[in-house]
Amino acid sequence: MAKNCKIDEIMLAILERDSSDLIVDMKNRPKLIDLGFKMHKPKKVIKINTGEVDSIENVIKIICDNLKDEHRIISMVGQCGAGKSSTFEALKTNLNAFHISMGDIFRFLTYSEIVENKKPQMVLRKMNYSLIDGNNRLCIKELDILKEFCLYNLELEKHIPDVSTKTQHMVIEFVKKEITELSKHKKRILIEGRDFTLDFIPSDLRINLFADPLVRARRRFLQRQEKIDE
Repeated sequence: MAKNCKIDEIMLAILERDSSDLIVDMKNRPKLIDLGFKMHKPKKVIKINTGEVDSIENVIKIICDNLKDEHRIISMVGQCGAGKSSTFEALKTNLNAFHISMGDIFRFLTYSEIVENKKPQMVLRKMNYSLIDGNNRLCIKELDILKEFCLYNLELEKHIPDVSTKTQHMVIEFVKKEITELSKHKKRILIEGRDFTLDFIPSDLRINLFADPLVRARRRFLQRQEKIDE
C-alpha cells in the first residue's frame, strides 16, 4: 500500500509539472513572437511512446531507423519521466554527435544569478561550447561548467522556471550562434529542451518522447529507490 501511495504522489507531481509546462508555454510563446522570433517547423517529427518500448536500446533503434543523412540538427523534447535524459545520453554516443542541453544552460544561468548574483546577459557573453578531446563542452572562461560547478540541487531547481522564463530569448540567440559554430565541424548536433524553446530553433528532425503518467511515475519511483539503495 505504501508503495502505491508513493507512486500516486509522484504521478500527481508529474501531472502538475505537465500543467505548469503548458502554462509556461502559453505565456512564453506569444512573448517570443512579439520580440520578433520566428517559429521553425522541423522537417520531420518522430513520436515515440516510451511506455510501449521495452528498452533504451530499442528507442535508439527506432530513432536511427528514421534517421536520414540530411538530418544534421536533431532536437529532442519529452515529458517529465518519459526518458528524455537517458535517451539523449545514449543517442549522442550512438551518433557521435555534438550535444546541447538547454536545461544545462538554464541551470547555470540560475546558479550564476542566485548563488553568484550575476546578471544572465553578462554570463552568456562569456559562455560558449568549446571542443575538448573531440567533444563539445559548455564552458565559461575555459572552465567546463558541468565539471566545475554544482548545478543539481533542490534549492536551485526552485528558481529555474523564473530564470528560464526571463532569459529564454537570450538563450535561444546563444544556442543559434553556437549551432552555427559547431556546424562548421560537419558533425550532427543533438539538442535537448522544451517545445516552447526548441520551436524557435531550426532543426531537421524532432524526436518527441511521451508516456502514460502512471508509467512515468513508476519510473521516477524506481529511480528514487535506486538512489536510496546506493
